[in-house]
Amino acid sequence: TGIIFEYNGTIDKYIGDMVMAFWNAPLQEPDHARQAVLSALGLRKMLQDKASEYRQFGITPLQLGIGINSGEMNVGDMGSSYRRAYTVIGDAVNLAARIETLTRFYSVDILVSEHTRKQCKGIVFRTVDRVRVKGKRETVVLLHPLGLGTELSPSARRLWQTHEQAMQYYWNRDWPNAAKRFAHIIITNPDDPLADLYLHRIARLIQKTPPQDWDGVYEHRQK
Repeated sequence: TGIIFEYNGTIDKYIGDMVMAFWNAPLQEPDHARQAVLSALGLRKMLQDKASEYRQFGITPLQLGIGINSGEMNVGDMGSSYRRAYTVIGDAVNLAARIETLTRFYSVDILVSEHTRKQCKGIVFRTVDRVRVKGKRETVVLLHPLGLGTELSPSARRLWQTHEQAMQYYWNRDWPNAAKRFAHIIITNPDDPLADLYLHRIARLIQKTPPQDWDGVYEHRQK
């Protein structure tokens, strides 16, 4: 909560182990999308810093699963004469919720939509997938924030560059070059979940040639 407040977020509610927050209301925040992503990066760093302390007390370090989306929504007092709450509703909110659930599918801690990415100057993002989520007809590109460009280590920058090259080859149906680059990532980062996922996808695509109108969109059929 403290980190979300530090980046000018508004806490909507706590639902079990989940925190729902939004930006740009009740006070206008021109840099709201970037502030939301910086808040997520701050939460990541906080849990990384706490990991050794948790292990010292025999506690398994906590895992994050954050979904961020930007768009128009209704905000204000919602409810009835019996119970009201200041909250947000709308398709953009629902998409953020769908994106959050996909962090487990892709084994990443933060997923950001392309709508948010376009408003985040100075932050480096790794492309994750082009998807259509359950209940939505819209196709959206998902990305994983690596951090501020000025703070990326040389190894992290090399991984990002190799991955982005691989994704372009993948979407252009150049499976051999895509696989070569994903395999290179696995050699230097054996536990990388995205490279492993795409190597398996490419193996299936090579076995069963996709139709000519294949656009690389992965359709998620579960919430």
